Amino acid sequence: MPSALAQLPALLLLVLLLAACGFTSPEVRAEGAVMVPPTGGAPAAVYLTLVNHGRYPDTLRGITAPGVGAVSLVTQRQHRSPTGGDGSRWMAMTAPVSSVAIAPGGDVAFSPGGVHGVVARLQRPLVLGETVALALHLTDRRVLSVRARVVAFTALDSAPSPLAATGGRNAAAVPGGRALYRANGCASCHGTDGRGDGPIAATLDPRPRDFRDARAFRNGIDTAAIAQTLATGIPGGGAMPRYAHLTIDERRTLAGFLISLRASPPHSTPLP
Repeated sequence: MPSALAQLPALLLLVLLLAACGFTSPEVRAEGAVMVPPTGGAPAAVYLTLVNHGRYPDTLRGITAPGVGAVSLVTQRQHRSPTGGDGSRWMAMTAPVSSVAIAPGGDVAFSPGGVHGVVARLQRPLVLGETVALALHLTDRRVLSVRARVVAFTALDSAPSPLAATGGRNAAAVPGGRALYRANGCASCHGTDGRGDGPIAATLDPRPRDFRDARAFRNGIDTAAIAQTLATGIPGGGAMPRYAHLTIDERRTLAGFLISLRASPPHSTPLP
């Protein structure tokens, strides 16, 4: 008498075998996967876009990068600034994420200002241009294997023609820069004129930097370096939060305005 297993339709048997082997449905795909080396004190990061072409929801449970380091999923959360004013200022902080839902027919784009992966402790240095193997762990223990290209942080955005590296000395030469400075709460810490004397400056350690002194820019004094600091913050010993929600245009415009506040030529010795 034939066994019950032998009576299964061939197609059903194939499905069971594929599931047992960890087969991944092609309905969920990862596009544009990249890794960014540690930048400005921020850890290495993973960015990609998850696309669900199927009719059912799916969930990303985690990411592993064998031989590179443990990947943690995080997202941007909003943290209210301790100002006594109108209380409407918010500073961007990160918070851990246990999973990422992918709606049927939808997509989830990782970004510095939203969900992304971080590698706090690299097992080896990342080399620009190389590719890194990633395993995306989905619902029902399915695994999606992808290759992530290692790129510089500035390659994450399709930047238009950048502002001049030295910027203008006149704030009027940086359209919108002052408006961005005010709208994003920079004055709460750095003061209206960027002197480091904002209403909550005295509560912070270290104190906010005085933008009139080029030595205040710890990660570099040109437009690209300052724009990068605005996106990553200074997590390695500083109160500067991340402003990754700004576009590359906005970060460069704000950086140009900060450069315009300098009262003297750049110094070569950084502040402690």
